[in-house]
Amino acid sequence: MNLLRFGIIGSGGMAHARAERIIKNPRSQLTCVASRNPSTGQVLADACGVPFLPDWRSLISHAHVDAVLVATHQNTHALMCLNALQGGKHVFTESPMALCADDADALIQCVRDTNRILRIGHTSVLHSVHTIMKQEIGKIGKIMFAVMHVHWSEDTDSKQNVAFQTEVSGHPFFMGATLAFPLFDLCSEVAWIDAYSSFRNLDAAGRFDDCVATMQIGFAQGGIGQVIYARGLSQPGGGRRRFVGSLGSLEFRDGDPNVLKISTAQVTCVYPSPT
Repeated sequence: MNLLRFGIIGSGGMAHARAERIIKNPRSQLTCVASRNPSTGQVLADACGVPFLPDWRSLISHAHVDAVLVATHQNTHALMCLNALQGGKHVFTESPMALCADDADALIQCVRDTNRILRIGHTSVLHSVHTIMKQEIGKIGKIMFAVMHVHWSEDTDSKQNVAFQTEVSGHPFFMGATLAFPLFDLCSEVAWIDAYSSFRNLDAAGRFDDCVATMQIGFAQGGIGQVIYARGLSQPGGGRRRFVGSLGSLEFRDGDPNVLKISTAQVTCVYPSPT
């Protein structure tokens, strides 16, 4: 069996997590690591027993790399993905794929031109609970209203964390939309979006202490959605998803008990959260 040989660009938490999964998968092999941070990059490479490359472009041109995994800051995704695709490599990138529509369009066109695969890390739609929701959502009829609350609290100093720097990570709407991707997957095509945000201590460089971002969504087949995303704020109860249809409702809430609840005029079903 021919193994799919990966090279990872990045050396943070997601790079470590992806490296572990590549190594555990019998169909894939990690061959090298590149990072702009030579210290953390070398640590990851040593832990995986593979060479460290200080220049990410050399990883893209490496003869023993079939696919490039991009796990770097959001403002570098588009450039690295474009270079990898043009270099003939398949690509998996953490989301978002880009921070502007022009870069995203360029990547889509490059995929068509090169016949390479570009996979975006919207892995939430692969989770078992989402699979159940997708199977059962038809029981509640036409979606009239959908709401999703997602929260991300950080114990670290926000001024030292790139997640709180819009120049690096983009507007919080990017993360909010990424975490809310299951909503878009379950509902019909989006016709319009209105978005609003509120920051605390937002400075001229785009750094902030915490924020709330909200999106109002109109679906092409009718129905309205709402996504509320909080970054840096401690919110009890975690995130939740609720879909109200013409025949009933479907709800999933993070935390304990971690269950999926479907209610119709005939019956209420509760599913234990899959492990």
